[in-house]
Amino acid sequence: MQLKKEIQNLSENLKKRQELDKELKENLNTFFSLIDEKAKNEEIKLSPSEWNTLGSLAHASTESTENLTEFTNFLLEKF
Repeated sequence: MQLKKEIQNLSENLKKRQELDKELKENLNTFFSLIDEKAKNEEIKLSPSEWNTLGSLAHASTESTENLTEFTNFLLEKF
């Protein structure tokens, strides 16, 4: 019985994680749309290096919580 319960817990946690991953990707897409719009309107200016960093951190943020923290910290410093 204990094993079955743990398998159910894993399954439920996986579903929650998948939902959060989907939401994170949607948030990132919205964020990049806003950044792109502000850059086109020259409300913000990013160097090519900053664009690369932003893109790399955003992609990495979908891989782990530590990377998401690093990405968020970069955004807080930059904006």
